[in-house]
Amino acid sequence: MDKFILFGHAHFLTIGIGIVISILLIILGFFIRKDSLSKFLAITILGIKIAELIFRNHYYKEQVIELLPFHLCNLALILAIIMMSFTSKIVFQPLYFWSIGALFAIITPELRDGMDNFASISFFITHFLFYLAWPMV
Repeated sequence: MDKFILFGHAHFLTIGIGIVISILLIILGFFIRKDSLSKFLAITILGIKIAELIFRNHYYKEQVIELLPFHLCNLALILAIIMMSFTSKIVFQPLYFWSIGALFAIITPELRDGMDNFASISFFITHFLFYLAWPMV
């Protein structure tokens, strides 16, 4: 596996793809019901995160205690899934401010492997979710 290079071609390409997909999903929200799209995205992101945790447990041999959501981004991800599932404006308020950390995580990620790894791809998908979740409220 390749090693992740900060501000390398793969990093900029991933950020560009994330921005384009985010814009396309926001545009798609104008043509279909917003609550249906938000619930679909919430379930999809939950599935991706669970698959990432299983992958990290199997591939990196990380213990379950290391995979618990103690980091701010994982807690914010849980709030984003709740917010998108129930369209809660109360949950939106702390999530709005916590998403600043997701921006820094996208710009300066701390990844073990390159972008050919599922955990790395899941990292970017879940951190871009914070900015997809805003228009869903």
